[in-house]
Amino acid sequence: RDQQLMNVLDEQYTKRPFWGVRNMTAYLRSRGHFVGKDHVRTLLRKMGLGITGSALEMRKGLTISRGEDKMSIWQDLTDCN
Repeated sequence: RDQQLMNVLDEQYTKRPFWGVRNMTAYLRSRGHFVGKDHVRTLLRKMGLGITGSALEMRKGLTISRGEDKMSIWQDLTDCN
């Protein structure tokens, strides 16, 4: 069962890598898999696809610190022009 879930998670993660545990859980439930968010989180971590702190910060547009420098993710994205 877990292998089947991991295959579906891998396929969906490839399409939407910005989705977190909640979206992945909702997607699996919509496909008829009855799983909880904790199990989905465990499977994503086992697959090496767990959301990292920096990815979460990037999604929310928060500031991150790199050494002594602090920068806004959104400012970096707008400076790419």
